[in-house]
Amino acid sequence: QLVYGHPAQSPLPGWTIRGVATSGVQWSTLSGTSGSFQLPVPPLGLIYTLELTSPLLWGGVNATDALWVLRYFGGMQTLDSLSFEAADVNATQSVNATDALHIAQRYTSQRSTFVRPDWVWSPQSLNLMTSVPAPVVLRVRATGDVNGSLSLPGP
Repeated sequence: QLVYGHPAQSPLPGWTIRGVATSGVQWSTLSGTSGSFQLPVPPLGLIYTLELTSPLLWGGVNATDALWVLRYFGGMQTLDSLSFEAADVNATQSVNATDALHIAQRYTSQRSTFVRPDWVWSPQSLNLMTSVPAPVVLRVRATGDVNGSLSLPGP
């Protein structure tokens, strides 16, 4: 299932989920109305890097997200792995005041993009070395939406 990475875990319908192995083998599927998707029986014995394409516009980012980044950088806030990925808007594998500045700049339309693409997700790959995994939940966040506050359209 494909869900937004906030406590409500809102389903994300209409997203394209693609798996790409280093060997060039690929598969693709679309998430349904409940965010569910089925893997088209891909060849086993490979690890597939996931690529997601969203029908939604990027959003959900505001000054509170920049504050969360500063609080994390100052040791006053913890971030789970998806929040950390969303906070690392310049893709440096660290979260600091530069990320907070970039978030604030994009929120105030002084910046139109981040170095990192508009969406981050976890897990980033599927290991199909021996079998198709049991149900998988892919959690997605808008890059910069550190606190997961994006309001999603209803059904």
